[in-house]
Amino acid sequence: MPKNFAYEEINERKYWDGGIVSNTPLRELISEHTLFWKEALKLDSEKEILTYATWKDWIENKPKIPNVDVCIVNLHPFEEAGAHVPSLYDCDMTKDRENDIRFHDKTEYDLKMGKVIDDYKDFVTQMTGLAIKSLDKINESADKVNEKKYKDELKKYYKDKVLIVDNILDYKSKKTTTRKGEERPYWHLLKHRFELNEKIKIQRADDGNTISDKIFDFSYDTIDQLIKKGIDDGLERVFEVEKEKNNNNIGKACIELQKLIDDIKEQNTIEDQYLVEVAKNIIDNALERVFEVGGSDELRKLIEDIKKQNTNEDQYLVEAANNIINLHKPTIVIHE
Repeated sequence: MPKNFAYEEINERKYWDGGIVSNTPLRELISEHTLFWKEALKLDSEKEILTYATWKDWIENKPKIPNVDVCIVNLHPFEEAGAHVPSLYDCDMTKDRENDIRFHDKTEYDLKMGKVIDDYKDFVTQMTGLAIKSLDKINESADKVNEKKYKDELKKYYKDKVLIVDNILDYKSKKTTTRKGEERPYWHLLKHRFELNEKIKIQRADDGNTISDKIFDFSYDTIDQLIKKGIDDGLERVFEVEKEKNNNNIGKACIELQKLIDDIKEQNTIEDQYLVEVAKNIIDNALERVFEVGGSDELRKLIEDIKKQNTNEDQYLVEAANNIINLHKPTIVIHE
């Protein structure tokens, strides 16, 4: 990191912290994913060239570059907490916000453009498929024509258009090139692409009491606090995402967290114990919200839904729900 740490030298090249250029290196991930699978699937070999003749086989049978699901954690707050904003009269606050802006997640545009390109790829793929099916139909119809003149015209039209399709697919654009500066044929834009899906994004909340260079504090206590805060924010976000996926069904979101608890119990480290504790707290708070909205009947309904699944992971969930019901049972006082 400039001004704080010296550069590292690797293979006679000097490197500073990657955050200066891309602190959330999504573009680099996309590029390396493409390069890896191009080599693994040999997508640059001659037999992989996309043409009219090979189109159907590629669509139906050929392995394709796998899609990528990304989980993004923004370590630098996207916005300031409350009404506290930088000013000329607060130099440290201004410097702190400058650090946040410089290093925070900048993948929003990359993700948006990735989805736009995915749409273009799908559009071009469907339109090309439609054109090829139409040419197939023309060729098939030509074989059924008895009059030689019309048959020859249809066959010529078919061959001319097939050649045009092949030329378009193999056209080398001068606008975009490979890393090595080589021209890229249009068929690369189809075969070398994959879908980019944002599964979850976790935003670190701003701490209004922080100081500007706190990001360079690597003491044990600070790192421990940050790990725990990351677990808190991460599990809360996971819970919200699961709830959204299930039409705001709190019960199903709790079940997913319970599965997480069961998965990590075998690790049995201090960090994992804290993670389990936080997950249970989120479940407890969620079940309290269910009770506040629907009362004991709604919780009992949730318990029945859970029992139908009959999994070991749900034991804590059922226990927590029953505890809330028992806690809120009306107390009957008998006066003598």
